[in-house]
Amino acid sequence: MSRFVVAACTFLMCLCIATPLAPPVHAQSSTSPTLDRHAHNIFDNADAPGIAIVEFDRNGVTAERYFGVDGHNNPITRDTPFIWGSISKSFTAVLIMQLAEQGTISLDDPITKYFPEFEGTAFGNNGATITNMLQHTSGLTALPKMISDPQANAVIDEVSHLKSVNPLGTWEYSSHDYMLLQILIERVTHTPSYSDYLNEHIGKISDSSPLLADVDSVVNDVPPGYAFFFGTLRSYKTHGIYPQSFGAGGISGSAVQLARYGAWQLRQHQEHALPSMLPRATGAKDGDETVEYGPGLQYSTKHTSDGAERQIVSHTGGQPGGFFTRLEFSPETGKGTVLLVNRIDLVSTSGKKQNEPIAAYLNDYFDVVDEKAQETPSVYPIIMGTLGSLIVVMVLGLAWTMWRWRRKPLPPRSALNTGTRAALTLLAGGGFSLAIYKGMPWMFGFTSLIDTAWFTPDGALLGWILIAVTLLFTSCVVARSLYWAARNKQAQPRP
Repeated sequence: MSRFVVAACTFLMCLCIATPLAPPVHAQSSTSPTLDRHAHNIFDNADAPGIAIVEFDRNGVTAERYFGVDGHNNPITRDTPFIWGSISKSFTAVLIMQLAEQGTISLDDPITKYFPEFEGTAFGNNGATITNMLQHTSGLTALPKMISDPQANAVIDEVSHLKSVNPLGTWEYSSHDYMLLQILIERVTHTPSYSDYLNEHIGKISDSSPLLADVDSVVNDVPPGYAFFFGTLRSYKTHGIYPQSFGAGGISGSAVQLARYGAWQLRQHQEHALPSMLPRATGAKDGDETVEYGPGLQYSTKHTSDGAERQIVSHTGGQPGGFFTRLEFSPETGKGTVLLVNRIDLVSTSGKKQNEPIAAYLNDYFDVVDEKAQETPSVYPIIMGTLGSLIVVMVLGLAWTMWRWRRKPLPPRSALNTGTRAALTLLAGGGFSLAIYKGMPWMFGFTSLIDTAWFTPDGALLGWILIAVTLLFTSCVVARSLYWAARNKQAQPRP
């Protein structure tokens, strides 16, 4: 009987090996009951080409699931790198606290000790310390300007020229805090490479090396992410990756690497070791819930089904060009999870459809009841519809007006009258174009169409088209006015 069973099993194994399989929707190396219940639902509602979910405990990875494809249409695997976005801040915080533990710096040092460039400036006079920078209570606001200059001086110059800052101690999330902390690390360690220092002092101890934290590595080794573009998902070149951005939001790696780092953070928090000991600032918001912000991590209190409190440590990250990342762990349960998605845009980040399955998974995994699906009312369809309608109306209006112009010359006007009308037309057209350039991004939450294109490329394109149509219409009106002024002048009888 046993021989028959062995033979049957052998036959079935050979049959499985010999039978070609259809391309898998997902791959997995290990699973958990919780992950099995929720993984497919998360992916099915993510509206993203690819996702990775990895669970961990204090010793490392415990379960993992991978779905879909990357920006090169290759299957997502445990080795596929993603850009982790603002989760990078926790890495920078750890490096800062290591330097403090070594005595190289003090967390109570004023920031001007390391940045004499800020002496006499609004920010320098605020009295911010390194701890304030770590907690986002330095007074720096969520500065809207994207740092597109690869030099450190670009960040320093922008902060130096601020006319005002928030009162010291006011909590406001600002990536510029962590850009400056990256520069501080480079200055006090006399190392030109944040990437090398990061891998040496965090990557190795957390078993997550090599981390991608330099421009060439990220641009060349990380597959493009995706963003929504007129009803389709398109892969886009990675945006916003500059030498001084890694400390705030540019570190990249696989889901497994991030999970290993999460396991190290979990051990540190369970053992009340660095970096869990940093005092936290209160003021961050997680929906309706006030949370604390510590060493590049967010601390919130959830509740179990029996009403007991449970601390959750987390951070999310988003990177223009198509990446969203979530790291979350509980020191009390000794469990954590990471979720990596290769899509980010205004539609994906505000939708309840995408967030509800994730909230259900986290409630189940951490045995809590109050993890909620955050939904931000999206102005995307309203703005897109308005812009599209304006473009259609203006194009049709321009065509109709030009058709009428062919049949109806302008009456004679004085040079002053013609010049005034031309100037007013230019002023109106230029003002409307400027309003679109500044106002439309403001409705999306950005400062310019260039920045808007990073998260909503189709909206930015419609904005540029509307500006182009406006300027074309304005130019035609002015040109017609000047043309008929010249013709009427020629037609006047000479004395």
